[in-house]
Amino acid sequence: MSFDEATLTHLLTQAARAAFTALRAAYPDETFYAYALYTTPEYQFISPLVCGEQGLRKVAERYDANNVDGEMESLRWSPADSPYLGEGEEHFAEVAAFMSALPHIYELPKGDFGARVAQVKTCCFAALKQLDADGFFGEGAARDAVTVNVLQGDQSNRSRLDNARILNPDGPWERLAHDMEVTREVGTFTALGPAAYQMTGVATCGTLMATGGQNEVYLFDGDRMLAEAELDASIWQVALGSDGAVVSAGPKAFHIALDGTVTPTGLAHADQIRALAFRPDDGLLVTADWKGTVIATQQRKERWRMDHPTTAMTWSADTLWIVGNDITAVDPATGTIHKTLELDQDGARAIALAPDGSIAIGIDDRGTGAVLLLDPDGALRHRLAIPKPLPESAKTGDYQPTACPGLAFSPDGSKLATVHTNGELHVWNPSTGARLTTLRARHESLSACAWRDEKHVALCGRDVDEGPAVYVFEV
Repeated sequence: MSFDEATLTHLLTQAARAAFTALRAAYPDETFYAYALYTTPEYQFISPLVCGEQGLRKVAERYDANNVDGEMESLRWSPADSPYLGEGEEHFAEVAAFMSALPHIYELPKGDFGARVAQVKTCCFAALKQLDADGFFGEGAARDAVTVNVLQGDQSNRSRLDNARILNPDGPWERLAHDMEVTREVGTFTALGPAAYQMTGVATCGTLMATGGQNEVYLFDGDRMLAEAELDASIWQVALGSDGAVVSAGPKAFHIALDGTVTPTGLAHADQIRALAFRPDDGLLVTADWKGTVIATQQRKERWRMDHPTTAMTWSADTLWIVGNDITAVDPATGTIHKTLELDQDGARAIALAPDGSIAIGIDDRGTGAVLLLDPDGALRHRLAIPKPLPESAKTGDYQPTACPGLAFSPDGSKLATVHTNGELHVWNPSTGARLTTLRARHESLSACAWRDEKHVALCGRDVDEGPAVYVFEV
């Protein structure tokens, strides 16, 4: 079936008109403040969505009866929290039939994928514009009280505002812009690599490697991309040496050479690999899965294994450091535990060692600081105080500054970089615990960081707008 934009636009216009009219009739006392076509980033399906003041209040009361106004502010533009989500879909039966008759979007040739998305997007906007031109959303003050939009599920505020700008007069758009935080870059940076939705790991050893949740691998020399590769599963862990890297994809690990050549290591866990450490000098690879099984292999032979809950690992000169419910120093040759340092709380997610033996731990915390700095003997030196949100971060009510999934000391140990699930990068003086600066890219959340030299730190994370794969900030 060929794609006919005129037909789909007509079907969408008629379906939206019927669905919105039916919802108005079903809820005559509701004050609707938003009408939208609801879909996915790939426009795989299309359904109607409305938001109303009275329905919003009922949802807010159910979530937190002691903070109804605050909950309403937080939930106002969350399509998944509208009590009317899914209502009116019966009017979109012909739209669904049209979409089902098309070749599945993930079966299209790579070059046709973006074209299909653009075509369906055009039809959605055209249908809503036609309803607006017909006066369906009101005139004058009545129209200004309503926001019309195309909402795409996993979508950034930047994208929601861009869509709303196309479909609304100034009043509704400005009101939406006032309510929504839009992430903006802070700091001096260089962007590397192609567009990416979610990059999960970054490592440096002369070369810079970045890995992604959509199976991608990119290698960079300076600002130039050396090579790229693709695996058959999402990549969540990476460790880089002078001749390449080891990455995890599901329960398996692979070696990736600097030219992008992928070679299986022969290692396979029973469960997905959660952490890995690779020592390129002798090829020792240590991996840990979500069930707590830790396996050391060398030249495709198992050297030892142990059961130890593990979330992250790293090396010092002659010791493997494992963090989970505690911090454990392990002899990498035998798997013998040298010592264990107790943590005063659960939720450790990342570990880094400084040249002087100082230890940094990234944790999931509940408000007292997301990073612990320990002396080499394990004594607590600093619990780093995460600062208040950047000025534009205070509007959404879902600010979560304290989860720290990645951190790294600079090569000389004089600085510590930490990345956080709210998209911020903090740089600290590990001796004093003082925060030196706060930077950010355009990501909703960050996942990893690595220093390229004393003045430049690379980071990656999740960007639903699919911006550059890696940012390298000047510190």
